[in-house]
Amino acid sequence: MSELDEGIGGIGTLDESYKVFKAMSDEVDAIDTVTTILHVDGNRIDLYTEEGSRGYPFKTIQAAIDAASSPALIKIAPGSYNEQLTLKSGVSLWAKRNTVNITYDSGDVITRPDGVSSLWIYGLQVTVTGNAGKAAYKDLGTSGYIQIHHCYFGAQGATDFAIHAIAANNLWMWRTDCDGAVKLDTVVGNTLDKCQIVAVNQAGVPALHILNSTSVIYMHSTISHAHADAGSDALKIDGGSGHQIALGNCISTNQKACYVTGAASNITLAMTGFVGGAKDLDLDAGCSILFGSNMYNLANCDIDATITYIQPLDLRHNITQAAGTTTANPLDDIILAIPAGANMDIDLPAAASVPGKEYTITHYPGGTAHSVIVDPSGAETINGKADFELPNPYDMVKIKSVSAQWIVISSEPVRGQYTFIVDGVLAVADDQCPYLVVLQDCYLEEAYARVKTAPTGQALTIQIERSDDNEATWDEVVAPADFQIAAAAKFGSTTTMQLTKLNKNDILRFNIDQIGSVIAGADLSAFLRMIPMGA
Repeated sequence: MSELDEGIGGIGTLDESYKVFKAMSDEVDAIDTVTTILHVDGNRIDLYTEEGSRGYPFKTIQAAIDAASSPALIKIAPGSYNEQLTLKSGVSLWAKRNTVNITYDSGDVITRPDGVSSLWIYGLQVTVTGNAGKAAYKDLGTSGYIQIHHCYFGAQGATDFAIHAIAANNLWMWRTDCDGAVKLDTVVGNTLDKCQIVAVNQAGVPALHILNSTSVIYMHSTISHAHADAGSDALKIDGGSGHQIALGNCISTNQKACYVTGAASNITLAMTGFVGGAKDLDLDAGCSILFGSNMYNLANCDIDATITYIQPLDLRHNITQAAGTTTANPLDDIILAIPAGANMDIDLPAAASVPGKEYTITHYPGGTAHSVIVDPSGAETINGKADFELPNPYDMVKIKSVSAQWIVISSEPVRGQYTFIVDGVLAVADDQCPYLVVLQDCYLEEAYARVKTAPTGQALTIQIERSDDNEATWDEVVAPADFQIAAAAKFGSTTTMQLTKLNKNDILRFNIDQIGSVIAGADLSAFLRMIPMGA
């Protein structure tokens, strides 16, 4: 038994330092202080003078509110209450969760008038039933704060609201469920944390509508709308600025999951899943969005807003698969590209339109043996080149937009190499090593060589040639003019190839065309690096 249930009749009193919700329930941490506890029991039908004690409780909640002096707590006994409540500063309401139902059908059920502040509501189930554009909870408080914990607000009528806040400041809701639309109109500093909003009956209005408001935070929460009528979006942000939608889900069965319009600015959308029957995201021109790169599988989007990409604190990303030539969505993070019968392009948006955007593009196995070509917009480039090719499965490139171009942050082609080794002092001759057979079609990337003893007097020059399997003619793969170890050096390399591709069953041979004139050089290892096709 808590201290709220103890005592000997009369109006309970507590020291100012006593933490009210610590006394009320083990589920809630210490929150506020009270000096007075008033009891309400609507089940009492006997006659007595109502004074708010446990023995002589008020029979209506509003009577207790009217009688209370701040700071006070009203403890409500289980039962159903058909009444309309107007809140008072410093007077908090508490009920054991899921035991108190408050309904009203001729107006708003609970109202916080302007100027009412410093109170808490815990554990109430509140439903409006009149279908007259009213709300289970209406907030008109432009100053101070109210905090709502573990409550339920329901709207049975098609035009009613679970919550309607107008010009309200500092409404803070935690673990509160809403069965019906929520509208935040010209509010400032409202927070909804670990809440759920589900709209089924409200046709043509968003489940959560944030209108011309400032700094609304909606996190760890779910919004869903199941009605088929146009406008039945899960989340609509219309004007205003500074909102943060994070760590949750927005789902509309038939319409838009998230619609941002009205020149809304500085809107953060991060670590949230958007799934809409009509569109996952619709971000209008004139809006500005801070976008965390970790949405879930965004597909059907209309992005006209200005997007700035931010680094999320979470590691989830929007991953999409593309089969055949595809235009990269500005909201994609990782693109798994699967060629289907021909080389495929991943067409990038204009770099300047997505400042700071990063894409990771992977040649994903399962398609045909063709390349993935990452293609910038117009005359833009990737590392100064017209495109970037991923010829093999599992090849990957990570790129970032900088001004009007793209730069490669990292890339990881699947590589292999053919190795030639000549032991001892070097001499000019052909066929210095056993022939090597090419095991599969491949692209050539680089040749490099190292010696244990450096040549002096002049450079060491190397030639690599290829022939088909009949060895009738030999073609230079790497010419001596391009492949050298300079005099007194031990290492040399080149990316200049006479041939760019080798075929399966080609034969490679290794020649030395020139050695050092003073010291020939000794103990040579040479490597031909290649990227297999269809590995």
